[in-house]
Amino acid sequence: MSGSVAITITHSDKLVEYDLLEPDDNRIAKGKSRGITDDAELHYEGTLIRKGLDAPNVAEFILQFGSSVTSGVVASWLYNKLQGKDISSFQIGGEEVDIDEDSIQTKLDRYLK
Repeated sequence: MSGSVAITITHSDKLVEYDLLEPDDNRIAKGKSRGITDDAELHYEGTLIRKGLDAPNVAEFILQFGSSVTSGVVASWLYNKLQGKDISSFQIGGEEVDIDEDSIQTKLDRYLK
């Protein structure tokens, strides 16, 4: 893989990590990964679980990609996995991004070129 970017999702939806990683054994641990395309993988770095009334969790991932991957394919995949979830913050490379395909693609274009 030729590059990578951090993705951080602050959420109150218990299934975000499972929906993104789709584990076979229903277990998620740091280092778990999922291929998005032949040239892009999402790696799970962990989740900060905040205790307290309505405190959201913070899930961290690393998106690794090769030179042939296109931002549109990855943006569409992320959008389809995240739409309709209870997400209060979605960051790519430490910067807030709206959860719509165009915004995600625009941000990924910075890293995938």
